[in-house]
Amino acid sequence: MVDFSPLKAVLSGRVIFRSENAKDYQREVDETWNAAIRTRKPSAFVRVATVEDVVNTVKFCVKNELDMCVCAAKNSDFAMADDAVVINLSDMNSVTVDVEKKVVVVGAGAKLSDIDKETVRHSLATPLGSYSQLGVAGYTLLGGTGFLSRSFGCTADNCLEFELVTSTGDVIRASENEDPELFWGMKGCGFNFGVVTSLKYQLYDIPEFVIGGDLYYPMSKAASAFKIIRDFVREKEDNRLAVYMMLHFKRSGPQALCRFLFIGSPKEGGALLMELTDLTKPLVNKVKPLPLDEFQKSGDWMVQRGITYYAPMGNFVEELTDDGIDIIFDGVNQAPDSRIITGSNIYITSLGGKIKEIPAESSPYPFRQAEYWIGIVAGTPDSNFYEDVKTWVDSMDNRLSKYGIFPYGPEAEEEHERIRALKVKYDPENVFHHNFNIDPKKGIQKD
Repeated sequence: MVDFSPLKAVLSGRVIFRSENAKDYQREVDETWNAAIRTRKPSAFVRVATVEDVVNTVKFCVKNELDMCVCAAKNSDFAMADDAVVINLSDMNSVTVDVEKKVVVVGAGAKLSDIDKETVRHSLATPLGSYSQLGVAGYTLLGGTGFLSRSFGCTADNCLEFELVTSTGDVIRASENEDPELFWGMKGCGFNFGVVTSLKYQLYDIPEFVIGGDLYYPMSKAASAFKIIRDFVREKEDNRLAVYMMLHFKRSGPQALCRFLFIGSPKEGGALLMELTDLTKPLVNKVKPLPLDEFQKSGDWMVQRGITYYAPMGNFVEELTDDGIDIIFDGVNQAPDSRIITGSNIYITSLGGKIKEIPAESSPYPFRQAEYWIGIVAGTPDSNFYEDVKTWVDSMDNRLSKYGIFPYGPEAEEEHERIRALKVKYDPENVFHHNFNIDPKKGIQKD
């Protein structure tokens, strides 16, 4: 057993061991989103409070050859690993808004709701995810798309600067002007190069009230409604409009809904909504004017924390076809009993717009040409049914894959080499490997 007393002596935060504080240790485990990883047994959790805490923890782990995981909101399946030291950034959640410069600097432990709360009060926002409890740093490092992405691009497209701690314990920054090559790599593969401690984002003006909410459809007419919604978004060609068509599984069965958001004037948004509802005839219309942060939180009820999840990457499709929608609804008809998959969601989220307009070479994000993302986030309250759930998801996902964009070919290989070169430079020993990993000797692979 490694003696942690030298680390404890220099930390502002705290180290949590199971042997010393079983209650706090278990709380750390139980905060993970996916119950499937709660059987893992990290050697310790380090709740860091400052950048210096991160530096000292990384140096201590490298010196003592201890495995490391990094987490904040604990939504990732990489949040914990057996026998690893988990660096928990959740207490580093500061949010500082510069209204005049229209930028926000956030600690790597901040969640989406932390940022929206501070920016929306100034009628400003940056494109984040669609679940208020998402950790913004991890989301950014994957590229990140959400309701505002059609208007302003991916989350990573709007990150102006990263601060990170490397495997040698150095604190460095990456931006367009400071290490631009690393800055490029951070916007899609940034987990691999160090522990991010803060991020700076561009902000944009938004209305005090957006037009947002949910439209509910009977399952018997939902496929037809989804096709009409798809055509409606295509025809309008308005980046201020975003839709998430969804199938949410309750104990009583699946329900179909469309999450609607318009960030232009209320008059324009109201006219668009009226036109869409006239075409699709929803059973229930819950769309109304409301602040953006309230809209973002309004869908949280569909994302259950603490059940056993299986969620592959899904498919980014260049064109959402009638056949693709039919495959989804056929999959719903073949789903396990709803009591087994209560809490599951199928997402059909609108992309395009500004995402597509930003040059592909600006980041490693490979899905700029996608019109929609189709993702299945399947959960079960009973882990005994995990394999049944996985079989169902994989069947549907595989049928949809013929429409998916695959990041292969000469250009992708060239990008992979650039990313690998960054990994060799900043983490040649692959210290940071609990992620969508880049092996410095081989290339990109999942840990």
